[in-house]
Amino acid sequence: TAMDMAMAAKAETRLPPAPLLAAIGSVAAGLAMLSALLAAGAVLRQSAPAQAASLWPGDALALERISGGTLGDDALQPGAAMRPQDAAGMEATSLAVLRAEPTAAQALRNIALARQAAAPDEAASLMRLSLSLSRRDPAVRLWLMQEGVMARDYPAAFAHFDAIMKLEPQLRPALMQQFVQLLALDEARPNIAALLDQEPDWAEQFWQEAAKFPPGFDNLVALRLARGQAQDATQRRNDEFILQALVNQGRYAQAEKLAQRVVPGFGGSGLRNGQFAQEPEGRPFDWRLFPGADHAVLLDRSVLSLSAAPQAEGIAASQLVVLAPGSYRLSYTLVAGIEAQGDGVQLAANCMRGGQRGALAALPVTSNRQAGILRVSEACRYVALDIVLARSTSNERREIALDAITLERIAP
Repeated sequence: TAMDMAMAAKAETRLPPAPLLAAIGSVAAGLAMLSALLAAGAVLRQSAPAQAASLWPGDALALERISGGTLGDDALQPGAAMRPQDAAGMEATSLAVLRAEPTAAQALRNIALARQAAAPDEAASLMRLSLSLSRRDPAVRLWLMQEGVMARDYPAAFAHFDAIMKLEPQLRPALMQQFVQLLALDEARPNIAALLDQEPDWAEQFWQEAAKFPPGFDNLVALRLARGQAQDATQRRNDEFILQALVNQGRYAQAEKLAQRVVPGFGGSGLRNGQFAQEPEGRPFDWRLFPGADHAVLLDRSVLSLSAAPQAEGIAASQLVVLAPGSYRLSYTLVAGIEAQGDGVQLAANCMRGGQRGALAALPVTSNRQAGILRVSEACRYVALDIVLARSTSNERREIALDAITLERIAP
């Protein structure tokens, strides 16, 4: 088609670097797939009469010209009076074209591209008309967004994205999955930031979806750092989601840097919240609980309680701490008057590197307070304190209630 030839010529004259081209192509391919689904009727459209009723007179005239009508050129001039017979013919032809081709704006744009060299003024006029039609057609909006991405015209592409997100809520999940992939492109970040500065109603969805796309984490963190400390509960919830995603990917330094900037009161060193006060906005630099089908774990009134069946295994609770190199005494305190029952429960300290745990120390959690020595090297700045369940050697249910966990620096 004329559009394909124009895009091919444009690509030949100025090809982006291969990685950038691949990233752009991935997003464009996703947008093209969405557009194809829409054109195939995967998303409900307005009926043809309803579309025709919403057309501007200029749009309908352009459609009439495409269909081979006989309106005189004078009727196509801006401000020209329309004869009754022209109005009747315009309405009938417009309905016929819309029934045959619900995305007629795409055909209009193809003709504009084909005529661009021979008749630039007419092509520009047809292009404006196609844009006016596209406001009523999400498939064309998607297509224009795809073209903007391919041309690296991010302001134009993002304007179409924002319009679709506002006008077509049923498309939001699929479209957002494509949009966040642009976080992999450094050059797109300023325009994404400008769009977020407008406080769109889809912003929360953006932050949560972006946290699922590791290739874009560098730009995601940069965007979030630029916005400063969270001002409301929604953003704090989004920050927790982002921080945990960074930790899950082993990006501890980025998580720490972000937490220092956006988490109120974040200390950034030592043992945070060893008394189990519930401060969820501090996660993952705070306790996270992992209940399961055969064990329950609860934080209540600054007590961490665990109840586990004999067969229960795995990490029941965990906290990520930032430690300077040196030696530490690791200990725990049980709630007074509540004896620990059963075996197979440990307090473990693990060095975190690239998402992997390396054992540093482990203490069995029994009725007696115990302490162990923890040695932290330069290569192990981030340490996970884990409450770990091992399969019990008895048939007793494990029951513990921890009052505090402490880390004390030992002088060299």
